[in-house]
Amino acid sequence: MFAQMSYHVRNTTQDDIPDLEKLLVAFMQETFQRTWGGTTQKLAQDGFGAEFEMVVAEAKNQQLTAFAAWASSYDLHYCLKGGEVIDLFVDPAYQGWGVATKLIFAIATQIQQQGGLYIKGQASRTQAFNVSISGVRDVFREPIVMCLDALFGDWQSYQVKVCAT
Repeated sequence: MFAQMSYHVRNTTQDDIPDLEKLLVAFMQETFQRTWGGTTQKLAQDGFGAEFEMVVAEAKNQQLTAFAAWASSYDLHYCLKGGEVIDLFVDPAYQGWGVATKLIFAIATQIQQQGGLYIKGQASRTQAFNVSISGVRDVFREPIVMCLDALFGDWQSYQVKVCAT
């Protein structure tokens, strides 16, 4: 049994594409029981800020164990910049070690650095989106919106997004 899983979260690089392909194949199979319909060429073309951003978790042995893709978004109802988690996957062997939470924090930090005030995402129909922050655990099966001031301060989640500016 592991005393503690050792990994770190970082932005993706072009060198990660072969390992990302493996994670995307596993993600699609586990989540949707389908094959990945993308290509490494399109991933290289559209990722890395062109259409979306990605962060990865890397184990001590430099193996990629998880990814999260996100894109900037805008809430016209409240005129707020923010970001949306497009997809998130943690290799089953690394689940339960807080990897997903660290990926979300990394994305939230980047969104906040770009002037964003919220992060949103949605769980698949088959899996709940678990967020554990500051000792509070909630399970969501519907769209999630969190104000970044709440994410970095007192925990609150919002089904209706009203973020104090």
